[in-house]
Amino acid sequence: MMSLFIWSQILAGIGMGISITAAQIKNPVVMRVMFFISALFRGTHFIFLGVPQAGIITFVTGSRWLSSVFTHKKWVMVFFIIITFVAGWFNHAGIISALPVIAGVLGTLAAFSDNDRRMRIYLIIAMILWVIHNIVVFTPVGILSSVFFLVSMMIGYERFYHYNHIQFFHDQPVHNQNTEKK
Repeated sequence: MMSLFIWSQILAGIGMGISITAAQIKNPVVMRVMFFISALFRGTHFIFLGVPQAGIITFVTGSRWLSSVFTHKKWVMVFFIIITFVAGWFNHAGIISALPVIAGVLGTLAAFSDNDRRMRIYLIIAMILWVIHNIVVFTPVGILSSVFFLVSMMIGYERFYHYNHIQFFHDQPVHNQNTEKK
């Protein structure tokens, strides 16, 4: 019988694969639904790991991604920020609690941003905080997952928003002759 630690790492790995794939998708609806599914795996990973506060915030994260598919209303965003703070307050454990709360707030700003570029910047900063958190609570696959997601988000940002970079494929949006500004 496998330990909860092993199961937590397996779930984190599945969530990692989904998140990395989602970061390379430009369609906001598909990307948000994939982030929701990833959050279910990652939240359960934290619960199995014995870090319920991070698990709860990750589940809130998934809920906000799913909600942002249907609305970008500011009151819904504020609702999710308040839930994130409440989850952090009830499970306060120093830095282990503060990092997911701050990352959760940044992720909420990302989820309800109607600007893809700004969304990716918020997520890059939030993922740096998650990397630090996962190092502190020591979850090897969680660390890898956060680092890979961070790198994938940075690659996605580079692909979609910078023009002076390596071309990965000929129909890359920033290199497509039909969409480039003259």
